[in-house]
Amino acid sequence: MQPPLSAACTTPNNPEPLPDMTTPDNPELFPDMATPNSPEPFPDMKGSHDVQNGPFNNLPTEILLVILQLSLPPLDLQTLHDWNCCRSYMKALLKLRLISTLWKEVVDTSPWLWAVLSSKLPLEQNITNIHRSGDRPLLIHYAGRLPLFERREKLASDHKFLFHIGEIRHRWQLVWFDELDKGGVFRSIDEPASQLQTLHIHSRHIELREEEELLKIGEQLPSIKHLDLKGVLLSQSMSPLLGLITLELDGIRGNGIAAHWLLETVDGSPNLERLSLKNVPLRLPAPSASVPTITHNGLRSLRTDLKGEAADFLFRHIRAPHCIYF
Repeated sequence: MQPPLSAACTTPNNPEPLPDMTTPDNPELFPDMATPNSPEPFPDMKGSHDVQNGPFNNLPTEILLVILQLSLPPLDLQTLHDWNCCRSYMKALLKLRLISTLWKEVVDTSPWLWAVLSSKLPLEQNITNIHRSGDRPLLIHYAGRLPLFERREKLASDHKFLFHIGEIRHRWQLVWFDELDKGGVFRSIDEPASQLQTLHIHSRHIELREEEELLKIGEQLPSIKHLDLKGVLLSQSMSPLLGLITLELDGIRGNGIAAHWLLETVDGSPNLERLSLKNVPLRLPAPSASVPTITHNGLRSLRTDLKGEAADFLFRHIRAPHCIYF
C-alpha cells in the first residue's frame, strides 16, 4: 500500500475537512488517550531532549518518513485478527503528530499513512481518514463479530461504516471482514472493486437467508491476488478468478463449487502458490464429460480434506510437480 518514497510526502489534493478529528486528546474519539488536566496530552514524550531541534529533524524527509512508518504497529492479515489493531495504529499515528511541527507536517502530507478504515474507529475518524488519504488504495477492517453487549451499541455505527466504505469500493485494496453483515458487505462485493487485491471474509452466521449471503465475485475483482473465504455462499454462475496467488476456501455453503470453475481458476492463475479446500463440496462433471488435466509448476501448497471421488478428481486433474505441502 505504500507509494515510492519520492511520492510519499506529496500534499493531498483534498483539504482537511475535519482537522479537529485527528487530535488524540479529544475525549469523544479516544477517551483512554485524553489527559484533560494537562496541556500536553503526552508530556512523557518531551523528556529532556529538544524535540523540535533534535537529530531526527535534521534527517532527509524520506528517511524520517521511513522511521515514522517503522514506529507504527503493523497492519497485515496476522494483526487484523485483533479487533483493536486499527485503533492502536491510529493512536500511534496521532501521537507522532504531537512530537514536533516537522513530524506533524510529514504525517499530514503522507496520505497513505491515513489509508486505514475500521469499524472499531469512530465514524468521524474514518471520514477524516477518507479525506486525508486522498485517492490512495485503502485497507478496510470490519470487526462485526463482537460481544453481544458491545454489538448492540455498535449496530447503528456499523451500518454507517458499511455505507461509507461501499461508496468508495473503487479504492479498496485489502478488505478484512470477520463476518458477512446483513445488507452490507455482500452487496458491496457484488459491484466492481478494481483495485482489490486481498479479500478475507470469515463468516459464522447460520441464520441469514441464502440470498442474503450470496457472494457474486469473479469478474468484479479483476486484480484479486489473495482470496480467503469461510462460511459463505458463492454464486454458482461466477466467472473464474484469474491472477490469484492464494486461494483458501473453508466451509463454503450450499452446493459448494463446480469442478470446472476450480480448474479454470487454477489454470488461469500462473502465480498461484497456495490452494486450500476445507469443508468444500466439489460438484463433479458428468462421467462422460471431457475434462482437461492441468500442470501447474508454481503451486507449492495444495491442502484439502476432500475424500473419495472428489479427492481422486482433484489430484488426477491438477498436477503440481513442485508442490511440497499437502
